[in-house]
Amino acid sequence: MPASPQDFPVQLASRLVLDSISYSNPLPPWQDGIYSGFAARAPAIQAHIGKYLAGSKPLEPYAVLVPKKSGARKRWLMPSVMDQVAMQAAACMLGESLADRTDAQRVFSYRYNRDPSLLQFCASQVSSWQSFQNATKKRLTTCPDCILQFDLQAAFQSIKRDAFFDFLKKAAPAKAAGAVDLLRQMLGNYGTPADGLPLINDTVFFLGNAYLGVVDDIVKRYVPDFIRFVDDYRVFGASRQKLETNFSNISKDLQAAGFTVNMDKVKLGSANEYLEAVSQVGAVKTGEGILGTRYISAAIFNDVLSPAGLVELVQQAVENPDERMNEGLGRLILGAIRRMRLNAEVAALKNYPESPLNQFDAALDEEGELLEKARKLFERYVVDKDEEWRAVWLAYVFTERVTKKTKIPANKVSPVVRKWASFVYFGPGSTLTSDPISELGYLEQAGIKT
Repeated sequence: MPASPQDFPVQLASRLVLDSISYSNPLPPWQDGIYSGFAARAPAIQAHIGKYLAGSKPLEPYAVLVPKKSGARKRWLMPSVMDQVAMQAAACMLGESLADRTDAQRVFSYRYNRDPSLLQFCASQVSSWQSFQNATKKRLTTCPDCILQFDLQAAFQSIKRDAFFDFLKKAAPAKAAGAVDLLRQMLGNYGTPADGLPLINDTVFFLGNAYLGVVDDIVKRYVPDFIRFVDDYRVFGASRQKLETNFSNISKDLQAAGFTVNMDKVKLGSANEYLEAVSQVGAVKTGEGILGTRYISAAIFNDVLSPAGLVELVQQAVENPDERMNEGLGRLILGAIRRMRLNAEVAALKNYPESPLNQFDAALDEEGELLEKARKLFERYVVDKDEEWRAVWLAYVFTERVTKKTKIPANKVSPVVRKWASFVYFGPGSTLTSDPISELGYLEQAGIKT
């Protein structure tokens, strides 16, 4: 029986995208704010899904190159919000069955949220990473001699699309077959097959994380004790010699399966060496501890960084942009600031005297040297076509603090950077000027002509 657009949980998916999933996008959306019109938008979203199920191809999303710590850049996509909702609705239909096929004792990343009191698709990544670290330490107390750490080179890009969709088809319950058809029509038509699985947001990362179980199966052939976080593997053994032999076999089998180990990140050591090298950046649980509203506790606000901690991370990024203003820490900071800004809107509606955003802004304004460095970076990045993402990052994080004194040469700056440079965050209580769940692409939604 063909899938019906009415089978897709579009209201749930809309809420998930606006309240949590999109925090992991490479760029922030043009508008943030409290939204409640999910039911009214359901028919339009279902009609949108219906077009794809009937064979229509999605428009190519806006692409941005996001810098990595290594200096390389990865191509990230920003589909329309409605496309993101459609993908999330499909992922919701597959979520439980994929979670059942993922070894929770070994895989700590993108765990399916089974707590009905929390409106989030995946468990908190910050908390999950801490659990991954704790599991590493626990294993090293009973097996202290050796730990092998490795990850994959361009893991998602290495995923073959046909194999990926076949995997989803086998995992999907009968009632969710249409979800795989939708994902094939959307993700399968972004870029080319050589691009592998595109980098978009947590919706895609959940699906890709489940597919990497094929890599787990290869590792299990040689080593019974290992854990992973996405493609970051930690393997434990009784001797270095045994681990070295196993690693050689694992590498060969991975290569045969289309994956390559990132040799620059392979580390073989002992418990003492590992524990000495570990440095942790803590997150402060806020959620109900800050405002105590149902809206916040229902969304993914339980890992918002404290204002002081967030300022410290921003300072680290500005002080060393090549190392820290990147797809890892840089995206985490963008998401944290988005959460703070939405928190502030809720606080204003609830008549709270202040929110963490007030504290963050006040602390930022006191850092004169930091602001000056950020201005100089923005002036440098704004005319460098290779630094589009970092220019947007600075405009979003610092708003008019760095943009108001900078002259933007129209002929040398991308439309996205120009738009963000002129964009002013109006603060708590601001209202949306248009419906955020739009079919318009990222550029078109901002009024940028293409």
